Amino acid sequence: MRQIDRGDAETRRIVDLRTRFSDLYTCEALIDLNGEPRKTMADQFATVGKQRLQSRLATPSIEDLRAVGRAIRVQPGLSPS
Repeated sequence: MRQIDRGDAETRRIVDLRTRFSDLYTCEALIDLNGEPRKTMADQFATVGKQRLQSRLATPSIEDLRAVGRAIRVQPGLSPS
């Protein structure tokens, strides 16, 4: 799991990132991580304490955050795909 969240809260939401993928499903989002494509998996995210994280992998763009947000809403059926 890799951190791709913003903010100063005591916890962070993290999502699983994949480097190898062939298909992109509605509960997944394609993002740019330091110039390389990564697939995020909304069905595999968690909230962890800030002290457990070692370093920030990247600061996501607003577009990437929106894509991940859409995938998270689709996963439990909160919005249409």
